[in-house]
Amino acid sequence: MRPLNLSTFTGTKDNKPRKITENIDNITKALLYPIPNIKSKGDLPMWSPTIFTGTRSGANAIHVSFLVFDIDDGLAPIDAWRLFTDTAVICHSSWSHSPHWHKYRIIIPLANPVPAEDWHIAHVAALEYWDLVVGRGAPDMKALKDVARCYYRYSVPDSLDISPKTPREYHQTHAHIDAPLLFLDYSHIKIEEKKQYKPQKTQKICMSEVMINPVFRSAAADKLGSKVVGNTARYITCPLCKRDSVYFSINLDMPNAQKWPKCNHENSCSWWGNFESLLGSVL
Repeated sequence: MRPLNLSTFTGTKDNKPRKITENIDNITKALLYPIPNIKSKGDLPMWSPTIFTGTRSGANAIHVSFLVFDIDDGLAPIDAWRLFTDTAVICHSSWSHSPHWHKYRIIIPLANPVPAEDWHIAHVAALEYWDLVVGRGAPDMKALKDVARCYYRYSVPDSLDISPKTPREYHQTHAHIDAPLLFLDYSHIKIEEKKQYKPQKTQKICMSEVMINPVFRSAAADKLGSKVVGNTARYITCPLCKRDSVYFSINLDMPNAQKWPKCNHENSCSWWGNFESLLGSVL
């Protein structure tokens, strides 16, 4: 059986991976060894199933060597690992695992590493595999989709001793590695390419058409603080004489409609004009 690759990190702030190449026996022992002297989850070292060319990022990802199901929804018990009878499987409980809400990680070594550029398709086949084998609950999809994902190493809260007698009984590790590695077939997955967004050409707005629209005229009347009487907006401040004497009609299809705003003091003022001159004072 060929050696397996993974990346390790000293903690959450470390983005410089250290590549590890080992056989499945040593990989299993390392992943299931409870990290001692850990007071909080954030102090745990981390690992990734992905190999990188430089710092940890999706752009630097080369390939993925393990399929990792991060289970937090509490719908499938940790014993679900036993259903993976046809392939090698590694399993351990998560930091926040409890008897009443099972949280754990199932790790499946892959026979052929998946190129990072294919992971957007391969993770869909991985979810199909979970549904086929377990058919209950679902892995964390955000974690499953992320080609640069890191995971906390296994540990047991409040345990400063790695003796098997010390960890709380509900924290568990399991492995069945005397089986073939999984060949993850994703050749049948078809992902439609996202259509490139092309903004539609907007037509130039003709202000003369806008200003005869009853909806616009009604909104303008409201903005100007007028009082609408029937079809007429009244008591609008005149830009010239400063009296509340400007009026205009809302619906121009009505009889005797006044199209443009006009001051009703024809002898002393006689102002008339457009909506821009009125609305400019309130915008």
